[in-house]
Parts: sequence; C-alpha cells; structure tokens
Amino acid sequence: MYSVIGVVCTLVMTYLNKQANVVASPIEGDIYKLRLNKLYWYVGICCIVIAVLIFVRICLTVEFGIGWLIGLFFLIFFGGLGSVLALWYVNHEFYFDSNKIESTSIYGNKTSLKWEEIKSIKFKALAGLLVFEDNNGAKVKAHQHLVGFIELQNAIEKNTVWKIRDLNLPYK
Repeated sequence: MYSVIGVVCTLVMTYLNKQANVVASPIEGDIYKLRLNKLYWYVGICCIVIAVLIFVRICLTVEFGIGWLIGLFFLIFFGGLGSVLALWYVNHEFYFDSNKIESTSIYGNKTSLKWEEIKSIKFKALAGLLVFEDNNGAKVKAHQHLVGFIELQNAIEKNTVWKIRDLNLPYK
C-alpha cells in the first residue's frame, strides 16, 4: 500500500514540475499570467467530497458519541485540505511583465512590486513559494507549480541581479 502511495505521489509531483517548465505565451504584449495546475482544483474537490461522504456515512450509521467526533475530524481534515487546495487554484494568479510583478494570494489579496524595487528573492522549500521582497517589507509570492513558472525564472534573470541557480529551486 505504501509503495502505491509513493508511486502516485512521485507521478503527481513529476507531472506538476513538468507543467511548471511549459513555455507560457504572453496574454498581451509582454504580460504573462501564470496559474496553478488544474490538478489542484480536482484534488481539492475530491478531498471535500471524501470529507462530506465520510461524515454523512458516520452520522447515519453511528450513534452520537465518539463516532461523530471521528466523523467531524475527517470533515475538518479532508474538508480543510480540500478547501485550501481549491482556494489556491481559484485565487492564486501571478502576472509579470518587464516592469513589475503582481500576485494574488489564496485569499484574493493582490500585491505588486516593480522589478527595480526587489531587494531579495528567496525560495521557501516547505511552502513551495518563491518570495520577492522590497525595502518596505512588501512581499509578492509565486508558487513553484504555476504553469509556465520557467518564464518567471527567465524574467528574474533578465530583470534582476539574481541567478536562478542561486535560488535553490528544486528544478530548472
């Protein structure tokens, strides 16, 4: 069973990383719009459906007590995970051109920076985020599984002093 999980996770991560290396086309002039892979949406919805089905099954078959707590745990765990994944897909967008970068967070908040204002770029491996920061502490974040992420890497090398190999990204 664990080997199946390992194989599935490996295949999913390989697929997501390959999609990040897809060459994206500008939407207008030199403006690029990057979005997360649709797999985030599908997995999120599946997790929510699993959570609801397990909760309803437990509620219909078990008397009120510890069984309901277990059902509530599954609802919160899988429902929460599914909600986060679905929100990431729906809300996270990353725009960039030769002048600025702009990101929409999981909650729909937009932040933008001009390329020349960027004072640091760091990759946070645990979160899978590339974080751009300016002198005022404003941050713009880009997820590593954005389809066309390679275009952002090219723009970083073109518009800043940082080199992609120095950012310790998991792939190029």
